[in-house]
Amino acid sequence: GVGSATSAGPCLPAGSIHPSPETLLKDCGGYTRNQPIIGFDQAFVSGSGGVKCYGNFLLAPCVDKVELDHTKRAAFAVAGSEIAHCYEYSVLLENGIGARLTPAHNSAIYTFEYPKGKKASLIIDVAHKLDIDAAMRYGSVTIDAKAGRVWGGGRFFGNWSGFEWDMFFALEFDTDAEEIGFFEGDELQPLDKDTSATHTIDTEKRFGAYAVFHDAP
Repeated sequence: GVGSATSAGPCLPAGSIHPSPETLLKDCGGYTRNQPIIGFDQAFVSGSGGVKCYGNFLLAPCVDKVELDHTKRAAFAVAGSEIAHCYEYSVLLENGIGARLTPAHNSAIYTFEYPKGKKASLIIDVAHKLDIDAAMRYGSVTIDAKAGRVWGGGRFFGNWSGFEWDMFFALEFDTDAEEIGFFEGDELQPLDKDTSATHTIDTEKRFGAYAVFHDAP
């Protein structure tokens, strides 16, 4: 993580998912030590160098408001709080958010803890990849608000090979959201509770979903 092209997060042997923090300034592994963290991506390559590849499906926890601006949301790790094992990564951010990432072979379990009395929210930045916030040519996101599920994806570009690729995700919350919806550009589009909807884009733009939870007790 210092002057190299490695990511900080864990990955099981032959696993298809590599959850790891993404820092504001970064090398090709998405991570540079002593840089503020903007969120956590699901796919990386390590040791590649050159063009920054993948870093897709950014999960970004927020306090007080849904903050789409990476520079305003970024938070440093509390000194000594980053713990990286081959099976798990955890960190406490200076904004009070604690995160723990545990991969299976084709999925990951995320645990986010928010500071008491603060509004808790999570951004699912679907069109994002390393260094490109609008890296999806076309795609869609579906939200089932009643079930607490979000899924989608599409056609991405921007890796070193020049080839485009299709990538998809599915996410399920274990906590009910008091507000859930889509975002496009910098606009939030909340859904009615207990409804399902699909939002599609056919041009390159920032795009994804978000959820707001009850204040942390």
